[in-house]
Amino acid sequence: MASYFKEFTVTRSISLTQAKPLVSKRHRISKQRPPSRSFFVYEIIRDILFATLIILSAILVYFSAIQPFKTSIRAPQSLTQNYSNISQNWSKIQANLYYKMAAEAYGKGDYALALNHIEQAQYLNLFDPKFIKLKKAIDEAKVLQQTFVQEFKAKAHRQWVEDQVAFHLGRAQRLIDQKEWDLATIAYQEALMVDPYNEPAKNGIDHMDSLRRTIIQKSAPLEKPSLTAIDVFQKINHILSQAQDLENQQKYSNAISLYKDALTLAKTHDFKTSHIMEPLKQALKTLTHETQTLWAEAETLIQAQKYKEAKVVIEKILFMNPKFQPAKEKHVQLNQILAKQVKMLYSQAAVYENLPDISAAKSKWQEILNLTEKEHPYYIKAKEKLLQYVSL
Repeated sequence: MASYFKEFTVTRSISLTQAKPLVSKRHRISKQRPPSRSFFVYEIIRDILFATLIILSAILVYFSAIQPFKTSIRAPQSLTQNYSNISQNWSKIQANLYYKMAAEAYGKGDYALALNHIEQAQYLNLFDPKFIKLKKAIDEAKVLQQTFVQEFKAKAHRQWVEDQVAFHLGRAQRLIDQKEWDLATIAYQEALMVDPYNEPAKNGIDHMDSLRRTIIQKSAPLEKPSLTAIDVFQKINHILSQAQDLENQQKYSNAISLYKDALTLAKTHDFKTSHIMEPLKQALKTLTHETQTLWAEAETLIQAQKYKEAKVVIEKILFMNPKFQPAKEKHVQLNQILAKQVKMLYSQAAVYENLPDISAAKSKWQEILNLTEKEHPYYIKAKEKLLQYVSL
């Protein structure tokens, strides 16, 4: 039995030596020192542990591939809440500023500007009931404005015709009182240019013709001034030349005045007047047509709240006829409106500057420059502000 065990030990040692040639000398089995049972147990346990480690590693790799590990860094809840509150409060402040500007523009009838501001306010604070209420009021006001704009234009035109006719009829009566029969007749003709169906103007012309015939019959022949026919002819031609130059410059009122002087001179010396009456009538017709056209254009621009452009059109009318009273009054009104508008724009620019919204503020300052002359105080202020932010 002992010899059998010895032979088995030697055989086992040889097989292990062949299977694991890299085993250190300390563990190498020699013929003189056979391994114990604990050595075999140790080898088995080590193999089991090694296999278990490999299996666990494989499992970890598998689950890592299926669901990769994700890291998330979150700010503390208190900091997030504070930031949200600050942002909401700032939005409310901006929205209320836009609401105030919208209400101010609405009160002044500038519905386009009011709508722009209230939309900005709703963008910042969409569900505020007062914003919704004001926007509804602005929309209704714009609808009403568009509904009655045509009626207003027609009424304004009728009023303009009535004012013009009354002006010419009144001037004709004053000329009659001054015994300026020919000039009174021309004034009645000017009234008919504005309103061809005006009965008082027609009756006035008939009355002047009758009055002139009566006066000629009753009065003695007038003494002629000591001017030769050639002198009178040359003087009339000189006056007509000046009148035509003024007419070419669209200074129709001054041209008409010279035509009337030439007409009076020709009648005084019994010269023919046809060559004077024709350009006079044409100048009157042109002045009336241009005035009506420009006046309608100015009214349209005023309805569109383009007061600067309307003022330019009114100034064209005054250039043609500086004594046209309705245009003079309209010019004063437009200057007052523009002064208020410029003041409001400067206030809005100050609000934008404090928000701060420098881009919007610069836009308002630029509008002021477009609406005012260089000598205007607000022009100077707006220019200084733009230069201050020129690099922004």
